[in-house]
Amino acid sequence: MVIKPAVSASAYRTCLFEPKDIHAIEKKFSSVAAECELLVQPFIREVNEHGEISLLFFSRQYSHAVLKVLKTGDFRVQQEHGGVTTAFNADDKLIETAKQILSKIEGDLLYARVDGIIKDGRLLLMELELIEPYLFFDYWKNSIEKFVNDTVEFLKNKPVEKFL
Repeated sequence: MVIKPAVSASAYRTCLFEPKDIHAIEKKFSSVAAECELLVQPFIREVNEHGEISLLFFSRQYSHAVLKVLKTGDFRVQQEHGGVTTAFNADDKLIETAKQILSKIEGDLLYARVDGIIKDGRLLLMELELIEPYLFFDYWKNSIEKFVNDTVEFLKNKPVEKFL
């Protein structure tokens, strides 16, 4: 199992544990639980085998993707913990599944990041990042320019009051 704060970045305060160790984890995280909400998730073995994919969307349109692979001996894919990130060429099926996930969210989305793994040939959602996700601009040429252009278009027809 994995336990982590509901709002966090870079696997901050994230811990891997066996269900038999729940009492030790409860003791370790009781002070954290007093400060914030926690998520408890099953650890998905495919993260070890194939890594985690992040698909980036600007104004609901697919932009680019990366593959995050963990360091041997760790369970976290973030670079801060030794993980390696590379550009990833997502196929049409993967992009379409991510779009279907985003279609469940109402309203305007300037950006979104769909994080998941491939399990049994399908994208399994791990996290949907809608607030301040890392957007991996440094892995895809022209992605920051696309984001800036999409941001300008996104804001063009919005009333100023909406952002105040």
